[in-house]
This record gives sequence, C-alpha cells and structure tokens, in this order.
Amino acid sequence: MLALLSEIARNEVEVMSQRIKSALAERVRRGIKLGRPVGTKNSPLDLLKKHQDIVSQSQERSVVRNSSKITSKGFSTVQRVKAVWLKQQGVGELQAA
Repeated sequence: MLALLSEIARNEVEVMSQRIKSALAERVRRGIKLGRPVGTKNSPLDLLKKHQDIVSQSQERSVVRNSSKITSKGFSTVQRVKAVWLKQQGVGELQAA
C-alpha cells in the first residue's frame, strides 16, 4: 500500500515538473522575459538609507548576529547591508571578519 502511494506521489511530481517546464518553454518561445522585472532591485545607496539602524550598528563594529537581534531584522539582511557598507568604506573582506 505504501509503495503504491509513493509511486503515485512520484508520478505527480514528475507530471508537475513537466507542466512547469513546458510553460516556461512556451514563455521563452513567445519572447516573454522571465525573472525579476527591470528596475525593481534597490541600489546599494537605497539599501543603506532604508536600513540606517543596521548601518549604525556596523559603525559600532557590532557582530552580525547581535545587530540582527538588536534591530529585529533578518541575519541575511544585516549581512547584505554590512557588506554594502564595508564596500562603501573601502574595507576588504578579510578585514571585515
């Protein structure tokens, strides 16, 4: 019984995968652009303006995890903002650690 259910689930995944691939291929054939629309990604300066609290924590040389907890923002967001800030400051990756 379990083998039958697992085979049905595997078959469903395969069918779904084929449908998605065919839909993407059709969009490419029609010339429709895939992915993020142009102009929706923030510039690095906009990112620093939006997250001033993280920038202030970076200026104090706070650790990423502590900055994340203090600002109540995600770890990845803090990492991204700190990387942009360090690049703007001209600090290399090895010195940042």
